[in-house]
Amino acid sequence: MGTLVGHSAASLHARRTWRRRVARELAAEFGGVVHRRELRAVGISRDEVRSEVRGGRWIALGKHTVCIDAAGARHVAEPRPGAERSAVAGQRRLWRPTSPRAFAAWVVWETGSGTVLDGVSALLAGGLEGYTEERVFVTVPRGRRAVALAGVVRHTHRVVVRAPGAGLPRVRTEAAVVHAVEWAASERQAALIVILAVQQRLTTAERLVEEVSSRRRVRRREFLRRLLREVSGGVQALGELDFARLCREHGLPVPSRQRVCQGPRGRIYLDVWWEEFRVGVEIDGVQHYQGLRPVDDALRDNAVRLRRGPVLRIPSLGLLTDPDAFMAQVKEVLARAARSSDSGHR
Repeated sequence: MGTLVGHSAASLHARRTWRRRVARELAAEFGGVVHRRELRAVGISRDEVRSEVRGGRWIALGKHTVCIDAAGARHVAEPRPGAERSAVAGQRRLWRPTSPRAFAAWVVWETGSGTVLDGVSALLAGGLEGYTEERVFVTVPRGRRAVALAGVVRHTHRVVVRAPGAGLPRVRTEAAVVHAVEWAASERQAALIVILAVQQRLTTAERLVEEVSSRRRVRRREFLRRLLREVSGGVQALGELDFARLCREHGLPVPSRQRVCQGPRGRIYLDVWWEEFRVGVEIDGVQHYQGLRPVDDALRDNAVRLRRGPVLRIPSLGLLTDPDAFMAQVKEVLARAARSSDSGHR
């Protein structure tokens, strides 16, 4: 009897060791969480999952999601359906994943059948770096029942086309970029997403142009077209920025010279000069920039240039994302030059 009991205990121990190892391997791809369906597929039964959850080793995060590492989830307070968010009595404490990737997986699995990551969430799942977003954006096929989850922005669409490949279900990269532009809080945020996606080679400006052209309705269509012309580079892109038009819109004199040329290392410049005031502007192309940092750097550097010299430098992307701020600096340098000229004639 003793031998039989010992053998049984050893078998149970081996079984526990096996299922915990396998569950960790399955969950590694999704930040420490796994779908119950995947556990059943490898032979881990509902009773075994229930045993691990009751023992506090695993945590149930909803109907479909299990957190394999107890440290990978935390309690959060969420309002009950129909309750006021501020009412303490109307809140419930629920387990939620802590890592962004686990949270995204939980959202996809718990929102409902057919749910896919969309917008910037799809891009992050596809490898986008240098961008953070606390919310998760998803699209659910129209007509499907969906569960409302805190921190989730849910959209519906009649036809949802998934990107090929393994991993969390998400829309195609080009569709995700266009949706991210449409859902962005500002044009500046939208531009950052597009620039990062192209610079990190998740897609190309040409493929994005095709995506925009294939859609009947696109919010911020004209902005996106101008941005993609600039991202693709070249003389045509800078010429279409039409700096003279911006001057007229801001009540500034039209430059006496506006010339597009090829600069060192292939960089494009749009040279602007006001002969009357003896001041100018050089507008740099976007090809060698990383994100929107050069836009912020240029605003700061121009503040120094205003104290020292007659030439400002503006990233062409800045004329798309921050035109008012840069044109205010141009206005200031022209006003100073005009005052200096008046003083010299006295």
